Amino acid sequence: MLDKQGFAQRADLKQAFSDAKERQERGEPSSLRRAGSNANSELREFQQHILWETDCDLADEFGGPRKKEPFSLTVLRHSIEMTLEDPAVVDWDSFVEVGRSRGVQIEQRGKKGRGISYGMLREEPDGTRAEPAASDRRRCTTLGTAYEMGAVEAAFVRNGIASIATARAGQTKNAQTAKQRMLMALAEASAEGDDLAQRMIAEHRAQRPTVIDEQPESMAALETDPQDAISPSCTAVTVLDESRQASRNEDEVNSLTDGLTAAAESQPSPIKTVREEAGGAARKVRSLHTRFPELFDAERPAGQDTHHYGLE
Repeated sequence: MLDKQGFAQRADLKQAFSDAKERQERGEPSSLRRAGSNANSELREFQQHILWETDCDLADEFGGPRKKEPFSLTVLRHSIEMTLEDPAVVDWDSFVEVGRSRGVQIEQRGKKGRGISYGMLREEPDGTRAEPAASDRRRCTTLGTAYEMGAVEAAFVRNGIASIATARAGQTKNAQTAKQRMLMALAEASAEGDDLAQRMIAEHRAQRPTVIDEQPESMAALETDPQDAISPSCTAVTVLDESRQASRNEDEVNSLTDGLTAAAESQPSPIKTVREEAGGAARKVRSLHTRFPELFDAERPAGQDTHHYGLE
């Protein structure tokens, strides 16, 4: 009646009542359990299953007898989840078949057929799987909403769409020409090569020391005091500019002097008289006599080398 009026049961209360009813059917105490109590019970069951797996490994190694697999609600849930994720599960029949191959017996129940009963196919000591007993079965409402008929049907649709997409991708791949497939393979190989090169470059950069560690002292000085680091270079530039300016000035003076000398030589020399020429010669003689009196001395020591006076 409440369902017809739009009311919905809480998932946790629904799960708790379903668990109590199942325990009542098995002849166990059917009082409501707290959430922490259920979690602790599941944890103990899972620990027992882990110990069983260890014992089986030791028995196989040393040739000892094996024990029957204990029930674990955690293992049952995991098997159901793996079954729902299998791409081959696209309808109810495939769901039941794949579930049995994974150790789960799946049956529909209820008047409307919307209920599901999951049973754990526990492994016998000889390696076969036994049919689940009443204590090995759990209803979908006890396990949770993820295991109810609505979630199962949604998994059917999801797996069906994935299967169709995979089939279309296979058809598209087969429809491609050999050249197209070769080009796609080359593109994939090129992408893999680029990824490998990027990884090698990253590893090389990670192994190299940082640039800051390899900075010379001049760069460190530049970072410490930029003005002090720049001033010597500025001074050198200034001195270079001054030397270039002085060189240009000297070239201008030399060119001007050469021009004046050429102009003076190009002018005709004045005609000198005999007296002027004689006076000039007398002045030269007097200047030589004044500068080098020993040349004109009659008693000059013999053997004196004249090249000392610049006469050679």
